[in-house]
Amino acid sequence: MGVFEETNIRMVRGDTLSRQVRVVRDGTPLVLGHEDVGRFALFGSDGLPVLVKTLGIADCRGDALIVTLAPEDTEPLDEGDYRCELELVLTDGTVITPLRGKLRLFADLITPTVRGGKDQ
Repeated sequence: MGVFEETNIRMVRGDTLSRQVRVVRDGTPLVLGHEDVGRFALFGSDGLPVLVKTLGIADCRGDALIVTLAPEDTEPLDEGDYRCELELVLTDGTVITPLRGKLRLFADLITPTVRGGKDQ
């Protein structure tokens, strides 16, 4: 049985988020190989994915996988609650879900118009 970290992420739409996830397999930290693949996904209230990011060895630092959401990943999304999950598929066929939980997205009050606009 897999063990996963339950998370509650709160962020502003259009911000950058970088989350380090350590993966343990049989009590030992797992270092991803070149052929192993990770997928981070956000799901709306209807259960359908609204964002899927593929991760690989370039997204690793030692035994940690770095999940990064760039501003363009969340800018088009509505504010509200989403479910998130990180799944790893190893070359030997093993599937591990080290992270799942909730992500609450808040509206960005300082929009591009405000950033580039006149002082008021």
